[in-house]
Amino acid sequence: MNLKTRLLCCVVGVLAWAPTASAAVSFTVQFDDPAGTYSAYYSAIQSNLIAAGNDWARRFDTTANASINLIVRFDGRPTMAASSLTSSYVSTVNGIPMYEQGAAYEARTGIDPNGTTPDAEVIIGTSHLQNELWFDPSPTTRNTTPVPSNKTDAYSNFVHELAHAFVFAGWRNPTTGALPGNYMSTFDRYMNVSTSPFYFVGPYAQSSYGYGQAVPLTIGNPTHLGNSSPQPGSNLNTDVMFGPTVYRGYRYYISKTDMAVFQDCGIPIKAACFTTGC
Repeated sequence: MNLKTRLLCCVVGVLAWAPTASAAVSFTVQFDDPAGTYSAYYSAIQSNLIAAGNDWARRFDTTANASINLIVRFDGRPTMAASSLTSSYVSTVNGIPMYEQGAAYEARTGIDPNGTTPDAEVIIGTSHLQNELWFDPSPTTRNTTPVPSNKTDAYSNFVHELAHAFVFAGWRNPTTGALPGNYMSTFDRYMNVSTSPFYFVGPYAQSSYGYGQAVPLTIGNPTHLGNSSPQPGSNLNTDVMFGPTVYRGYRYYISKTDMAVFQDCGIPIKAACFTTGC
């Protein structure tokens, strides 16, 4: 589920749904599938993707009225990926201009930075779609049907990928940690790249992680959390943003650490989500 930054292409053969949630931040889904090749999956993708989006949105401490438009595409990649399709300037930190993902900006402010065009894209590998993903028939309630032991939960995948579209994204070199120029993302800002693995050192994340240390990032894929050989005290192998692998037959949930990373990156989270739960 590596993050890929992509440009918006001309969209044809689009089919769209209106959001069903009444939350201040809601979602629409449309498909870039000109021949309708994967139309049999549209309904399951739409219901699980919107439910995953609402899972994030109900945690946001914002009164903004925003509708995040997601466009779904299909290609030959092994799994799936997602990214915001624009970015917005936030501030300059230590002489470096800092940008947030366009979807995050819209969720915070209610202002759509790219107008009527899609705000983020989700790209699903066709083999992954047909052979690996299991779509929850009741994604708004979850837990009512077991995830098959030979499948991965699409809802969990969508929660993970939308985190990339909102916050878990940046421009640092995944090996060296270097920025490509005089700019960075809100996630880049809090990456300590002086050690291996890199660490996320945002103040909320470090406090929420609970081990008195920075949050380890995945080696070679540092917009994810944790590694296969965990650091002492680490419990990230079942985190929805865990980088090295995805377990079949397992539902992932948004953790306090995930929410704290969002808060460090500028999306405020309801206080109750860290205490009594959302």
